[in-house]
This record gives sequence, structure tokens and C-alpha cells, in this order.
Amino acid sequence: MTRLISKLWEFGRKPPLRISMQELLDFGRNPTKATLINSAVFLHGEIPTRLAGRIRYLRTEFPESLLSTGPMQTVLNMYGRSFETIVSHPDPTTMEKQESLSVVFTDILERHRFLQHEVARGISMVQDIVCDRKEELHESLNAFYTSRIGIRVLMDQHLALQREVQERQHDSLCPPHLEHYVGTINEKCRPSDIIDGCIADAKDIMTQNLYDCDIPMVVHQATSHDITFPYIPEQMQYVLLEILKNSARATWDTHHKDNNHGNPLPSVNIVLSEGKHSVFILVQDVGGGIEQNNIPRIFDYDYTTADRSPNDMFSSDSVIAGFGHGLPLSRLYMKYWGGGIHIQSTEGFGTSVLLRFSKHISGVTETSPL
Repeated sequence: MTRLISKLWEFGRKPPLRISMQELLDFGRNPTKATLINSAVFLHGEIPTRLAGRIRYLRTEFPESLLSTGPMQTVLNMYGRSFETIVSHPDPTTMEKQESLSVVFTDILERHRFLQHEVARGISMVQDIVCDRKEELHESLNAFYTSRIGIRVLMDQHLALQREVQERQHDSLCPPHLEHYVGTINEKCRPSDIIDGCIADAKDIMTQNLYDCDIPMVVHQATSHDITFPYIPEQMQYVLLEILKNSARATWDTHHKDNNHGNPLPSVNIVLSEGKHSVFILVQDVGGGIEQNNIPRIFDYDYTTADRSPNDMFSSDSVIAGFGHGLPLSRLYMKYWGGGIHIQSTEGFGTSVLLRFSKHISGVTETSPL
């Protein structure tokens, strides 16, 4: 135990490296076994550095009342276990050891998959106690979750490269589903495809978990040409699905009584446009808007308009809902690669959400991890 604590503080003192999307692309194109070994060796040092930084940050920046809750103790134990597993793993200087470390990464990603639930539960248990430190706590959570995004990006990227190398062993040509992909990054990410997929997913969530209804979602593309740019599709999906679900729920809550009388539900409108340096997705609904006094709180981790029931329609594997994490996490994902999110709401009418994605990745570096 003493040796582990010593290792923890040794790694915790190291500054993490900020990685750009361009570096991930340059390193991961046409990966070979040597690429995987080099990646594994790097991550064998970088991931423990980031994990140790998060453990240290939790212990020094989070209120003791929150850390002492059962859910937050679970979170600390998760990170301690993951850190210990990686630092005790042999240096991955061979393919066999690289593959073994990749199994460790896979286990960590799965084990930490619902970590936000634990954090949200911990916060809910001490809300009254930490209310006077709410702004400070939200800043700490922003930093904490930003670091979490970075760790998952690096591990996901390595595992995606490993899968590509394995598939190329059976076929020297690039498999069709990997075309334009470098690990998890699609160099020609097509937001129109992401929008279509998220619309289908949002409608499925509505029909399967709440009511048998069909809220129209209409897409308007402001350009005649196809829009593509380098991005991680999974991150775009996370954010857009969160926004569409919120709009769908607000639209239903506001208009379903009219729908019961035979009147069609109003549509959620999605506009896709492109500027010189950015790509924009605008989501507009007429779901009644947000109460004016709640607008300053929409990015708070304890703010939600959703039902907190376990059977809430927004319960899903990919998105926290009913716990107030959806919008603040979406903002962190948008900021991670130089984008942003802007929300404008008119109480009594509806809400507009503008997502801005940076098109040019050469100068985009991940948000500074802990």
C-alpha cells in the first residue's frame, strides 16, 4: 500500500501532455504493429499520470462532505484500482504485452462507463451541505470531467487503432467501414449523417420509454454541398442526442394535450450550416422555453427539467438524464476540441441551441487536462 501511494504521488506530480487532434491523426494513419507498441508505451505512462492527477484533484479540490459519501468513495476506489492495474502492468514493449494492456484499457472503460451516475448520486446526497460552495464545486466538476474525456479519448483511440491493425491482417485493403477513419477520428465526418442517426435514436427513446408519439424533426441544410470535417463522431452524437432529446421532451410536455385532440405536434427544426472556420448545427423547438430565472442554471450539474424517476425516458447507456449532467457534459465535449454551445430560450415559446464545431484542426489542442 505504501508503495502504491508513493507511485500515486510520483505520477500525480507529473504534468499531463496536451495532445492535438492533428497529432492523433498523424500518428495513427496506416497503423502497424510498431504503431500499437509505441502507442501502448506512451499510454502506459500518460494514463497513470492523468489518473493520479484526477485522484489528487478529487482529494484536494472537492468538499470533504461530498468525498465521504458512498458513491464518491466508489469513484475514488475505481480510479485507485485502475491506476494500480496499469502501473503494475509490464512495459508493453512487445505485441503480446501491448494486447494485454489493451485488455486492461477495455476493462477500465467499461468499469468507468457509468461513473457520472455515482458522482450525481454523491452530489444529491449533500446538496444542502455544499450549496454555499456550489459555484466552486461546478468548476471542480468541469475540470474533473474534462480530464475524464481526455483519458477516454486516448484509450479509445488506441483500441480503435488496434482493431484496424487486426482487420488489416486479414485484408490488406482498408475495410469499407474504416474508410476515412484514423482510430476514432473520421477525417470526413459528415454531420448530416450524425443528425439523421440522432433523430432516429431520439425518436426511439421517445416511443420505447415514454409515449407512442412521433414528434417531427425537420432538417434544413443551408449549403448545397456536402459538409465534412475531421471529428470524433461519437462525441458529436453524444451532444446532439442530448439536445434533441431535451427538445423532444419539451415539445411533448407542452403540446401533447393538443395532440390528444387530433392536432399534430409541432416540429423540432435542425439547421446545418458552414462558415469559414466553423460548422454549425442549430436546434430549435417550440417546447415552451426555460423559465427565465432558471436560465443562469442550465449548465449547473444539479439542474434538470426531467423526471428523476429511474424509468425516465432519457435513461440510456450514453447519456445521463434526470440528474442534471447532460448539458454541462455536452458543453465540455464541445469545448474539448475548440467548439462551443450557445443556448437562447424564450419562456412561453421555445429554445434554440447552437452547436459550433471547429473545422480546422491544425491549431486545435485538447482542453488542458488535470
